[in-house]
Amino acid sequence: MVKRVIMSMSHCALLLIGLILFVSAQFTNEPITKGDVTNDGSVNVLDAYWTVMIILEIQLPDTSAMEEKMCAADVNGDGKINVVDVVLIVNEILYPDDDWFVSSCDELDCDDDNSCTQDYCDTFCVQCRHDNLPLGTPCDDGDLCTENDVCQNGNCVGTPKDCDDGNACTDDSCNPLTGECEHTNNTALCDDGDPCTENDVCQDGSCVGTSKDCDDGNPYTDDSCNPLTGECENVFPTCGTVTDIDGNTYQTIQLGTQCWMLENLKVTHYRNGDPIPHVTDNTEWSNLTTGAYCNYDNNEDNVNTYGRLYNWYAVDDSRNIGPEGWHVPTDAEWKQLEMYLGMSQSEADEIGLRGTDEGGKLKEAGTAHWDSPNTGATNESGFSALPGGNHFGDYQGFGAMGYYAGFWSSTECDSPNTNYAWYRGLHFDHSEVGRYHGYKRRGFSIRCVRD
Repeated sequence: MVKRVIMSMSHCALLLIGLILFVSAQFTNEPITKGDVTNDGSVNVLDAYWTVMIILEIQLPDTSAMEEKMCAADVNGDGKINVVDVVLIVNEILYPDDDWFVSSCDELDCDDDNSCTQDYCDTFCVQCRHDNLPLGTPCDDGDLCTENDVCQNGNCVGTPKDCDDGNACTDDSCNPLTGECEHTNNTALCDDGDPCTENDVCQDGSCVGTSKDCDDGNPYTDDSCNPLTGECENVFPTCGTVTDIDGNTYQTIQLGTQCWMLENLKVTHYRNGDPIPHVTDNTEWSNLTTGAYCNYDNNEDNVNTYGRLYNWYAVDDSRNIGPEGWHVPTDAEWKQLEMYLGMSQSEADEIGLRGTDEGGKLKEAGTAHWDSPNTGATNESGFSALPGGNHFGDYQGFGAMGYYAGFWSSTECDSPNTNYAWYRGLHFDHSEVGRYHGYKRRGFSIRCVRD
């Protein structure tokens, strides 16, 4: 009997405990009392004071149950604690008969118009909540000039549309009304990518540069800009190279419509392969009436720089002294060159020193090979005439290397001077060109011209 009573009392105790827990649970899930921040059962000045302290983030005298205090302070349930809440608490104190506080979720519109938050009402706090959606959730930020919009920390963030057209001469932007890219021409400095232009500037949407001025002031050079380096190049026009019967190769230069050898002739055979006699004796040289050559001072070392000296009979030989397609220039062809360099026809027809600076334009500049003062020498034509001297046979032997250059023409003088032929002379102390007739036995240099 006692045992049954004890068991009945135990059942009653369990039921009582369960009832207490149930009631407690029901009580704790009841909405918080709005405005009663101090939880003293009334809304008074102290609640307004504590709400101000919460706004100012000042340490409260009692920090227990802060979540409940925060919920109580948010009297309009907008999820924020601010001056509005303080005003509403004061109104409640002054006019308690009016409804100043929100009392249930039914009274709240929690939509914050943010597509990157999940909006709902917390029934305990009677307060709107806005939870961020997961990172990367697609959204629309409302900006036509962004794309690939996604949620990031509760905000809809888009990537600005790339309107760059790769043209430095346009200002690129996105029209916020249409979302279309727009490219407006500008006048900025730019780089057209051409190393041969300068002062590049934008014009009508294109980068335009001024061609680099590579004119060196020399009318006889070809002036151009190297498209790879942007450097000016001023070169004398060439006709390639020419090789004689002995295998000697000569550089060439184009002067007007003529193509000239750039070096004095060195050949020792006629074009058909027959040898040109090499005469070293002055007396024998003086008595020749057939072709021959010699080296200045009979020294082979002079040949590489100055070429060889030939009498006029070698020039006139039908076996031809010049390479295939080339010949010794006539007196008229020498005049053509001189007039191309600036001499008038009347000057060219004269005998002796003629013109003004045409000889200087033909002579190599400086005193590496010419004696000083090498008057007027600019080598403006690129002809690079060198003072190879001459050979007079018994009369004077070799002479004038360093201060005189003589070049045969293939033109014989008219009767009664048939022992003479026309030649050109350049002097170390004159800038003009000499036109002379000389004994056919004399030894001069030869510059060939192309047929």
